[in-house]
Amino acid sequence: MGLKLTKEARIWEHLEQVETERLKILSEFEQLRQFLEEQERLLLARLEELDKEIEKRRDENIAKLLEELSCLNDMISELEGKCQQPGSEFLQ
Repeated sequence: MGLKLTKEARIWEHLEQVETERLKILSEFEQLRQFLEEQERLLLARLEELDKEIEKRRDENIAKLLEELSCLNDMISELEGKCQQPGSEFLQ
């Protein structure tokens, strides 16, 4: 009878150890999940900032190109006008 009680006590002790370890593992995985979710939020926020910066630079570049294109169109118009002048006026 004493041996049986000792074995049962050991079994319960092992079951408690298993449960404690299970809870520990669950807790560690929950912490890891929270960490990963936070990292995901941070990285997505950074990615969004980079996306906005890229859009801003693209818009600035487009504005510069449009300005340059306008200047080139003005020069082309001026040169076409000069080409229509008589030769003597054009040379002056």
